[in-house]
Amino acid sequence: MHYEATVAMAGSVVLLIVTFLSLQFGLWDSGPGCCMLLYGLAELLTSFSLLFTRVLRNTTSASIQRPFLREMNKQSFVFGLCSACTLVYFYLDTVMLSKMASIEIVSCYTAAYNVVFALILLPQVLVDTLFPLLSRHFLGEGRPIGSVVSNY
Repeated sequence: MHYEATVAMAGSVVLLIVTFLSLQFGLWDSGPGCCMLLYGLAELLTSFSLLFTRVLRNTTSASIQRPFLREMNKQSFVFGLCSACTLVYFYLDTVMLSKMASIEIVSCYTAAYNVVFALILLPQVLVDTLFPLLSRHFLGEGRPIGSVVSNY
């Protein structure tokens, strides 16, 4: 969960900065597309960085890495599918608007939406950090969630 929050934070920071820069320099046509490309690139690079520095540093042999990666991919397939569906959910309106309106209207809408999308980071990080904490207390100590929350 900490790694997921790190990836989300890196992507959101890049998205927010590039969106503001594209609005500042008046890049209405190419700005929103570049924002999303750089956002995806930031998340991809952060994911690979975490994978190679945190996860794979403990495994030294190539024979250990392949089965480990295969098993990790099997277990994370549902989460990846959920992320893909979330992306479709978030950007379907932009695709529909692009078929109905001019590029200027779509770029203004996308720029504003990117700012909102980047600000979603704060509640998402809160959820990503609280869920494991509450689960750990409930499973480890058998305490109801209400008593765990009242102590914090």
